Parts: sequence; structure tokens; C-alpha cells
Amino acid sequence: DATPMTLSDPGMTLSKAHARLRRDPRSDTWTIEDLGSTNGVQLFDETLTSRVTLTPGQPATATSFIVLGDMRVRLQRHHQGDMHHKR
Repeated sequence: DATPMTLSDPGMTLSKAHARLRRDPRSDTWTIEDLGSTNGVQLFDETLTSRVTLTPGQPATATSFIVLGDMRVRLQRHHQGDMHHKR
């Protein structure tokens, strides 16, 4: 029930199967799980002052700011009808 996503990783810090990001459509919440990656998954709070390193195999509620290896990712809702894309 997953769709693999390939990410550009110039620093070579992502594992082949690094993490799983899931959305629960009933509650509209996201979870993330470290799949036993070499360089880990970290979650930051909205102020970027507090961070949690995930334990492999233990899903956690995803925050807006995630670090996969050394790649920083920001989860952001895309509203239907938006014509602007942020990169």
C-alpha cells in the first residue's frame, strides 16, 4: 500500500529504504517511521529548537520539519487550486 519515492541524495546519507511516511485519511494526520536507516530520521518542532531522533521501527507523528540523513524536509499542505509551488 506504499508508493516508493526516489530522492536526489548528493551527500549519500539516505538508505535505500530510509523511512515510511503515511497519512491516515480519517484523522488527516501523518506518521513517519525509520526503516532501520544508517543515518536516521529526526523530527523538529515548529520553532526548530527541539529535536527527536526516531527509534527504528517505531512510528511517530510527523512534524512539519523532518531530517532524513542530512536532508532537511518540510511537510506542507498543498491546497487544491493553488497555482504557486514552493521549492
